[in-house]
Order: sequence, then C-alpha cells, then structure tokens
Amino acid sequence: MTKILGMLKVIDRYAIEVSKEIAVRMKKSLHGVDHLAEEFAAENETPLLPRLFRWREKCLAAGSRAAANSAFFEREIGEVANASVLRSELFSNETLLSTLEEESGGDITPSMIESLRRHTKAQYESEADTKGIKAVDGGEIDRDEFADTIDIEDIPVLLCALKKFVGNIGAYGKTITKYSHLVVDEAQDLAPMELMILGEGLHSNSSVTIAGDAAQQSDPSIVFEGWDGVMRRLGVEEVEANMLQTNYRCPKPIADYGHSVLGSLAPAELPNTTRDGRPVLTNVYPNEGVAFVSISEALTELRMKERLASIAVICNDEESALKFYKGLRHSIEDVRYVPDGEFSFMPGIDVTDVAQIKGLEFDYVIIPDANGREYPKNAVSSRALHVAVTRAVHQLWVVSVGTKSELLP
Repeated sequence: MTKILGMLKVIDRYAIEVSKEIAVRMKKSLHGVDHLAEEFAAENETPLLPRLFRWREKCLAAGSRAAANSAFFEREIGEVANASVLRSELFSNETLLSTLEEESGGDITPSMIESLRRHTKAQYESEADTKGIKAVDGGEIDRDEFADTIDIEDIPVLLCALKKFVGNIGAYGKTITKYSHLVVDEAQDLAPMELMILGEGLHSNSSVTIAGDAAQQSDPSIVFEGWDGVMRRLGVEEVEANMLQTNYRCPKPIADYGHSVLGSLAPAELPNTTRDGRPVLTNVYPNEGVAFVSISEALTELRMKERLASIAVICNDEESALKFYKGLRHSIEDVRYVPDGEFSFMPGIDVTDVAQIKGLEFDYVIIPDANGREYPKNAVSSRALHVAVTRAVHQLWVVSVGTKSELLP
C-alpha cells in the first residue's frame, strides 16, 4: 500500500508533533512546570504513555495544584492511548502524509495520498461514500459493508504506532503472545514493520529460524533491508547463517537460465543441481494472435500426452494473466484462472501471475509475456522473472511477443 519505511517516518513525525502539543498544553494548564514541559517535548525517544506517567509524578511534586494537575494528565493519557485517533491521523492527516511523498523518491504521488485519505475517510463514516472505490476484483463495494472497516495492510502500521505511543503492543490488559521459537519463511517479502511486530512476539531467550531468498524479492512496495536488516527489525542479535547451495527443484538448464536472468543480482557461483533436463524453449512471435495459437496448440498436445501434469502459464501481472486466460479458455479444457493464490493443485492448466506463485512448483511452466514492456531491464523485473522461471520442475518455455525482454539470456 505504501513504502513501509515512509510510514515509520510518519509515525515518528506524528509522535513528535503530539509531544510538542502536550508540552504547550502543559505550560498553559499547569503552574511552575515550564522547564518540565520543555524537557517533555525534547525526550522523543521514550514512548509517550510511559513518559506521561513519569511526568505526572514530576509535575505533582513540583506544582501546587495537585488535583488540577492530576486531571490534566488523566485527559492526556486517555488521548494518547486512543487507537482510533491514531488511525485517523496516520491515514488522513494531509501534512503527515506528505512525509510519504518526500520519502518515496517519487514513487508515491499526491494523487495516491489523496486516494488513501478518501479511502480511510469512507471507512470511518457510518454511511460511507464508496463511489469510485473498487474491490480488488474490480467489483463495486457495498457502502454498508465498507463503513466501519479496516484494511488488513493497516494493522502492522497501527501496531507499530501503538508501540511508539504506548510502549508495548497491547490494550485492556492484554499483550501480544510470546513464543519460544519463531519460523519466518519468505522473509525477504516481509516489510520492516511486519518484522518488527513479529519480533515483539519473542521472549528474550527465544530462538528464530529465518528462510528466504533475496533474489526472489520482487514486490517494489516492500523495502528489503538485507538479512542484517531483517535480524535488526526482529530484534535478533546472535545469528548462525546457513546458505543453501543446491537447487533441488529445477533441472540444470532451468537453474542456469534463472541465474542468467538475474544478471548482476545473481550469486557469484552457479547453483548446484541434482539432475540434468531438457533445454529451455524460447520463441519470439510477431503478435499476440500468433502467440495464442502456438501456446494453445502446444498445451492441447501436452494435455493429451500427460493428463496428470501440473502446468502453469505465469504472466507478469494480473491484467496480463486475465488476458491470456480469456484467450486460452475457448480452445483448451482444464484451464483455470488463479488471481488469488487459491490453487487446487490438481492436474490441469493454471493461468496466474508472478505474485501468486512464490514457493510453488509446477511440472511445466510457460512464461507467455517475456517482452520488454512487461519485463523492462531493472532489478524488480529481474527478480520477478527469476521467480517465474524457477517454478518449473521439468520444462520451461519462454515466449516473447514483439521485442523480447533484455533480461533474457
């Protein structure tokens, strides 16, 4: 949804602003505590709620109006612990959200921020205005179902804000569950905020197992800070690294092809493989019509020969996948469109996109859109194409329409 590191900056900025506002009210409402108010605003590293508790004791000791001073702090403590106010400010305050634009380097535009503000505002209203807001499947959103909701992507942001303001992740006497051992798979695809929340679930003597592949980090909205950064966000200090050197999924021709696709991002050494296999097939077609016919014929023949095979047509994005699915379903049986990762794992043909297939494998893989427009020469495309290529267990076919991607060997 947003660059997560940018949201961390938004939380920090909001905490500083709230701290200054409390200090101003402290000067106005309390007597003889001006120096304490200034110290309160300056101590930005300490979470606000425990800071307020400490300053209440300091001000009660320094001031002469104990009852008034105590009432002031009770009001302030209640406001700081209000998660609803936190959410409203973080996702709708125009000044705060301008930090996102500044930190994103142009990836986040004013129109995106305005869309976020409008989206959140509609969620707060009991009679939400959902005009122009679409569901992930492109359908209309029911205004009664949309009001008083929260997006699942917002939860790590709010939990991190709670940590910054309250000092821990918990409310009403409940805190986050602590575990003795934590296993994090595909760790390269978790945002810093998500890792920080997972780290809150660890005891001081807990152990952690981290699994992932930096070469398969393909979501441009996620800031991957490297494996040292992953450990830092989790709060883990002692680490024993074990780098796996053998590719057990792909035969050697496909593993080598995937290594070439990564270019400068690839490890220095080619991966070890346990078996040889058929060479990677590549074709460049002049237009989509010819490509559709060729792919349809090949899939029809393959389904006749191998009825139990799992076959994936992996496109770069959802739009491309839907287009290929519509083109193939009229001439091929057992073709399924999978836009949400809900694979049946039954024999047949799945048409999907790169975001859905991380960690999966298929007997045969066709990449039908390996052209320059879908896969331009950059790090994000290299990783995405590498993920698609290395899903194949037996054979891979890479198809380009028009001009092939410069990433292809």
